[in-house]
Parts: sequence; C-alpha cells; structure tokens
Amino acid sequence: MFRLLLLSCCFVAAVVGDITGTDPAPGSCICLDATGVNVRDSACGDVIGSANPPQCYKAVGQNVECTLDGILYEFHAVEFGATTGWMAGIYLVMGSDSQCAGGGGPGVCSEVEQVSRAQWGARPPAWAIDPLPSKPVGMGFTHHTVTAFCYTYDECVAQMISIQNYHIDSNGWPDIGYNWLVGEDGRAYEGRGWDKIGAHTYGYNDVAVAVSVIGDFTSRVPNAAAQSALVNIFNCAIQQGILASNYEMFGHRDGGCTACPGDQLYALIRTWPQYSFRDIVNYCVEGLLED
Repeated sequence: MFRLLLLSCCFVAAVVGDITGTDPAPGSCICLDATGVNVRDSACGDVIGSANPPQCYKAVGQNVECTLDGILYEFHAVEFGATTGWMAGIYLVMGSDSQCAGGGGPGVCSEVEQVSRAQWGARPPAWAIDPLPSKPVGMGFTHHTVTAFCYTYDECVAQMISIQNYHIDSNGWPDIGYNWLVGEDGRAYEGRGWDKIGAHTYGYNDVAVAVSVIGDFTSRVPNAAAQSALVNIFNCAIQQGILASNYEMFGHRDGGCTACPGDQLYALIRTWPQYSFRDIVNYCVEGLLED
C-alpha cells in the first residue's frame, strides 16, 4: 500500500519500502524507493545532495535515530561518492549486490579492451605533462567529444587522431585533453593516460580524471558496447589505484557551463550508483582550459 510522506524540505514522495528497524551489514546494497530524497552529512544534519530511484548505494553499517522537524527518523549511512551520506530509512529498500555493482564496482581491467597510444598512433606530447599530484583521486568526469560516432576500430582510431590534432594544433594544449576515451566499438582508447593532469574540466583537472565517449550524445545514449566500456574503464582506474573505490562520478556540465556530456548520456549516468548529486563549484569559462 502506498503512503504519502513529507520530507523536511517540502518534498512529497510515494513510498513503498522502509528499512527502519533493520541493521544492513556493511557493504550490503541499499536502494532508493522515493524520489528527491535528501542526503545529509550526518543523521538529521546538513543536506549535501539528493538521490532518486534506481540509484543504490553500499551500506556503511551505521544507523542513528534523530528527530527532524518534529518527526522521529532512523537514518542509515551509505557510501555517497567520496564521502559518507545519511538517508532516512523510511525512503529506502534493500537491493541485490548486482544493483550496487554497475558503474562503481572494483572492476577488472581485462573486462575492457584497451588500445594504447602507440597502437592508435598518438603523437608525442608537445611538452611534458605533470602527473596527478595525489592518488587516488575522488572524482571522475564523463564527457562526450561532439564529433562523428565510431563503430569500428579503424573509425575510432581516425577519431582519436583527429581529436588529438585538434587539441594540440587548435587549442594549443600539449596533448589530447581526456585521460581515456571510449568508442561504440566497445574499446577504450588511451588519451593522456591515467597518471597525467588532464585538460578536460576546468578547476578539476588536477583532482579528477575524465573519460570521454566518442560522438554526440545529445539525442541518444551510447550503445551497449560503449556503456560497458565506460563503466569498465572507470572501474579499471579503481583497480590501478588511480580512482578511489568510493569516487564521485559527475558529468562535465556539473562543473562547467556546458551541455557536455549531452542530454541523453547525462541522464544515463545519473542512474548509476557512483553518480553524485552533490553540488560542486561550476566554473563558467570558454572552452576547456589547461589550469
């Protein structure tokens, strides 16, 4: 039976699940069962984001009762990107392990075919690029290239060469801006590589990595092969110690005045467990800059 419940910031949601009174084990999967649920920095604390179905998060194994606006809630702690988030149990249900695996699991690098710079014929950098100052980083940005799509190895190699040439010769950068790119052939193509400061998301280049999907995803989502490659190459970065296992995924538009990574791809990643609804500083600059 559906119940209408009022959240503390004037939000109404239809709720069918409730884990209040339970003690989810650390690492178990907790899923949203209401839309627009506030995520807080502590039980009854400040709001740091929001979450919606079908998002799921791994439980930390802590729950605390507290009173908010005169109502007693039991808050449960979850891995919310790079931090711990707290949500009221009345808006949550238990999920399966598989629901917390996509988009944020530990990953195995062998699950995605990787094409090295040498294999696709990359130019050497115009000058030396500094390594990331600290690893693992806690943020991963998703982009799209707004170029032609590529469905075969040869097509994707041609796009990689074209993108690198544009970034070096037109933008004046030392190399292609993204750390990695993926094509709709299902392969991941090495850009600058994981251990280099990128030129992808102004203000975040030295504290994040970025993967760009080759093509324009304003009107459609990438095909299944590209989606799988995108998930797996981020997961590979976790395995290699570049990206924190509880990293926050963002779209480029979350940190800049841009439509990137396209409306449809952006809507897709917002359903993945690792996507973070936390508000971050949005730098409005023209183009992607070396910063």
